[in-house]
Amino acid sequence: MKPISNEDARAVLKLGRNRSWANLSSLVRLGLLVKQRQRYRASPYAEHLIAALSLTFQSVLAGKMPQVNVQGPGWVEALRLASEGVQMSYARGRIDQAEFTRQGRMLKELEAQLNVA
Repeated sequence: MKPISNEDARAVLKLGRNRSWANLSSLVRLGLLVKQRQRYRASPYAEHLIAALSLTFQSVLAGKMPQVNVQGPGWVEALRLASEGVQMSYARGRIDQAEFTRQGRMLKELEAQLNVA
């Protein structure tokens, strides 16, 4: 969550300067990063999204209903991604029909609690 530079990103991702800049620029256009001078940091949207995703996936994997005390614009996207993840797990044979149904029902209940259309 702390600001990074293009140089920092290059070192971590092991990319060249232009490729690193292109990737960072794409993340800025998507609203996941905010550029300030020569540094990039997570946008408020990305912070909400990460919090919601983390909470949702941890809860679903533990077989529990996710807590709804973290609200923000990321919830809609988090629920969509969680649903896709459950579908992908079923399609790849990682979960059986009963687990697929249980997790799907849990996500639908959460959507209803959060008034997500």
